[in-house]
Amino acid sequence: MKYITKNLVIHSVIFLFASFLFRYLISWSLTNSHFHGVWMVSAVYFISLTVMIWRFSILDKKHLPLYDLGFRFHVATFFIWLLVSHIWFEFGSISPHEEIIQLNVSSVIWLIILVIHFIVYRLTRKKSFKGLKKSDIFE
Repeated sequence: MKYITKNLVIHSVIFLFASFLFRYLISWSLTNSHFHGVWMVSAVYFISLTVMIWRFSILDKKHLPLYDLGFRFHVATFFIWLLVSHIWFEFGSISPHEEIIQLNVSSVIWLIILVIHFIVYRLTRKKSFKGLKKSDIFE
């Protein structure tokens, strides 16, 4: 619990709203046969997500003695996206072109990326002392 920071909470709330907006725009684009719009919305969503995680990770690094490469933000983002997507499929107005299998495949792909991020996080953490880079401690 000590690693749940104000920045992580702010990120999660912003991302919660962004995820609902993303799901709405994807469903709207598919329903109205704007298939190029789906790619544009997805690209903007991915880029903004990456920038937001990167930015909040830098802000957190200033206040916490952690060297986590944004892993906490990546995990929070994944679970929020998964929750919002499943809620959207249950209660939202999905497009006739959307199927749950697409969500499941996307979830598996993202989970694989998250596992790779976890492996990099663990390897990087082993090269540090209590979450700090050795070069930062002994300068």
